[in-house]
Amino acid sequence: MKPPAKPPPSAHSEDEDAILANAEVLTREEFLRRRARQARQLAKFYRDFYWALMEDLRRKHREYYWKFGKSPIMEDEGEERESGFVMENGNGNGGQINGHHHHDGTGDCDGDGKLGLGFGGSFNECLVDRCQSKAMPLTRYCHPHILLDPKQTLYKRCKFVIRSSTDAGTIQCSKPILRSTIPSLCPAHVIKTEKAIKQAMKKGGLSVSSSAKLASKFQCVISEYVCLIQNRRRALAAKARGDL
Repeated sequence: MKPPAKPPPSAHSEDEDAILANAEVLTREEFLRRRARQARQLAKFYRDFYWALMEDLRRKHREYYWKFGKSPIMEDEGEERESGFVMENGNGNGGQINGHHHHDGTGDCDGDGKLGLGFGGSFNECLVDRCQSKAMPLTRYCHPHILLDPKQTLYKRCKFVIRSSTDAGTIQCSKPILRSTIPSLCPAHVIKTEKAIKQAMKKGGLSVSSSAKLASKFQCVISEYVCLIQNRRRALAAKARGDL
């Protein structure tokens, strides 16, 4: 909310500035009064400029949120087929990747062959079949499917292991997160990992005041993981001896 505007400078102040503009010598009182008045005018200018930028930012954020935000595109299946939304790649699976159908990457968001931002009046859908979310700017995919874009360099997969087995191997979360995120975990699994570390430290006799700020020592965490690995190896060895 914009703060209430201060009253404009009086005509007496403007007249005094005009009188003292060409003065060669100023008294200390005149100098200080003139400097304070100019400082107030400069502060008012920067304040007005700041709030003008804030209003422009709100307007642009509203437009961006309306075009690429929460509102998904809901169209009939027939309209999607007529507009060429589903494309076959010639191998009988309709361009399916990881259980989702998508284009072969040769299509463009706009008719002029350029990546569209959606400001031309037409909204861009995610290229994954049956996904009705809006595509992110400068790409053809929405945020959950951004990893299908071979040209993107901003996102990577969450490496939290959900399930591990000898037959199927390890199954990771694989949700898109920023490439600069360390560790490579999505927000939900960061909280889950912190809780697991807190419980492990409690079992080791270490007290942690808050799960949000884990003031743990690295060697304590390493020691706990070494104990877990050794216990797992002992259990596997005992199971192998029992089978023999």
